[in-house]
This record gives sequence, C-alpha cells and structure tokens, in this order.
Amino acid sequence: MTYSFILAVHNQQDVIQECIERLLFYSSGQFELLVFCDGCTDLTVQICNDLAGVKNDTRLKIYETDNLFETKVNNLGAQKAKGEYICFLQGDMLVAEDEWNERMSKPFKWNDIFAVTTKTAHDWILNEQSKDIFKKLKDYEKEEKLNWCDIISHVNHRDRTNTQRDEFVIKECVNRGPLLMQTSALRYMGGFDSAFAPLDMDDHDLCYRVIKKTGKKVGLYWVNTYSDESWGATRKGGGKRWHFLSNQKNVRKVWKRHKDIIMSEKKEEVRKLK
Repeated sequence: MTYSFILAVHNQQDVIQECIERLLFYSSGQFELLVFCDGCTDLTVQICNDLAGVKNDTRLKIYETDNLFETKVNNLGAQKAKGEYICFLQGDMLVAEDEWNERMSKPFKWNDIFAVTTKTAHDWILNEQSKDIFKKLKDYEKEEKLNWCDIISHVNHRDRTNTQRDEFVIKECVNRGPLLMQTSALRYMGGFDSAFAPLDMDDHDLCYRVIKKTGKKVGLYWVNTYSDESWGATRKGGGKRWHFLSNQKNVRKVWKRHKDIIMSEKKEEVRKLK
C-alpha cells in the first residue's frame, strides 16, 4: 500500500513542527506528506519551510494556499495525491503510535468499506424540537443574533472511550482527524462537495452520498493520537456571523439531501480485527 497524507493547517505555529515530525517518524511503508498552509498569518509557513529544508525529505512537500478552507484544501490535496490511500489530517492532532497508517488500513480488507476514522463515528437524527426547521436561511441574514443550526443532532457516538481496540464499528458518518480512504474511491465520488465551503458537514455529506451511490460503509477503528482543545486554530472572525451562516447553510443542505437516511432506523455493526 502507498499513502498520501493531506495535512490542512491554519495558524498552528505552536504545534505544527511536532505534528510533522511525528508523521514522518511514526508512519510506515511508502508515503508522501502534503502540508497545505492555508491563509496563515503567524509563523506556520516559515516553520514548515525551515523544517522541510532541515529534513531534506522528498516525501515532505509544503504548499501555501490563500484561505481556501478545509474542504477545498482537501480536494486540492486529493488531486495531487499519488498514493493508493489518502488520509486527511489536521494540524492540531499528533499521532502517537508506530505504523499507525498500516493499522488504520486494516478494515479495508473488507471490500465494502469506503472510509475509516480514528476520531469519532456517529449517526444523525432529526431534532423534533428544532427552532430552525421552519425558518429559512434568508431569515437569519436579517438577524443580529445567530446560532448554530439545530435541525439535526449527531447521536450514537463511537470513539476510543467506548470501543475496544480490535473493534471496527460501522456508523452512518465519520469525522476527519485522521480520516483514511482509497484515493480512487474518493475520486470516483468527486471528492468533497465544494458547496460546503468554507466550513463543516462536507465529510458527512460524502458519507451519505457514498451510501446512496455505492452501498459502501464507513466506520471507526482507532489509533493512538493526542490533541488539546487549546491547539485548535481559529480564523479571524471564527464563531462570528459568517461562521454561523455557513453552519446554517451546510446543516440545512445535509438535511435536505439526506433526510431519507437521517430518518431511517439506526443500525450499528461491529466487526472484529486483530
């Protein structure tokens, strides 16, 4: 197996060097590490370029992009990827396990698997108490105080806290961080839908599109990683008006597109791996 690791980074000067060094040290087999410094205004770009110069490792490639945000950065990385498998990572997560990528790829021994996450897998349900379901996006454009969209709620989470190490748990949706899939399968699906840019829900939309188009499944198989909430990068204005409007738009899009699955009976499948 060959791997392409796509690392989307925004203003992560305090942790990016360790993040990259750990990926180079703990990853196994043939791989490339594509680091996209997106709209960085701190020392992230300098640190990455300096590290690439010191390492002189042809597997490490540094790119600068101008505020594309994660959806478009990941699609760009997928276009450049040369590996058979592609793994999407974030600059605030440190891998902490030798040969982590080989472990993550184990569930692909089953031909019906599309994607594997180490973070969390879950389902979505309709929030029948939603304040947003009867409102339109344009209604919020006039309001001064905004909120996160509550039309749907994520439920039935599986992560390392409630899943045995040898279990692969299949759910409706998986989150980035790290998120592994076959490059050819992602390209067949057309990548993440850029209509979700700049923020969120594109990974869940992809999972639902995969279910409908191919019948393949996604799930959780965890490896050891470490992160701290204080490392999360916040763009200028993050959590402000544009952020809330983007969330409202994207949650509504997922609900409208995939309400048939969201409203369906939830079934969990657990497979054993060793």
